[in-house]
Amino acid sequence: MNLPLPVDEQEQEHCGTCTRCIDICPTQAIIAPYRVDARRCISYLTIELKGSIPVEMRPLIGNRIYGCDDCQLVCPWNGFAQASAEPDFAVRHRLDDVSLASCSRGMRPNSTPSWPVPRFIASP
Repeated sequence: MNLPLPVDEQEQEHCGTCTRCIDICPTQAIIAPYRVDARRCISYLTIELKGSIPVEMRPLIGNRIYGCDDCQLVCPWNGFAQASAEPDFAVRHRLDDVSLASCSRGMRPNSTPSWPVPRFIASP
């Protein structure tokens, strides 16, 4: 699908000399300010990658099962973030108060194809 999208207004530079996100990234996926090598990003590797996680990246993932937000957690600017009113960001399937184990019970592969956790749990 090819849809014309409006161009966003350019965001102001807020980082200055801060490198907290670069320093905290366990896989060094943030290769420079505003530059991410998605092939090294734990969120990509554990959520979107359709194949196996490369062997050399596995030790860097640690005990993470689903994504990584270390860079988001250390960013001082995220302290100013507000919840979005955009419906696409609303909690779905009552997943705001459940454990991973309860999410996986009874799910079959592709029972929720838009949600990667069942894909992960169902994969061999």
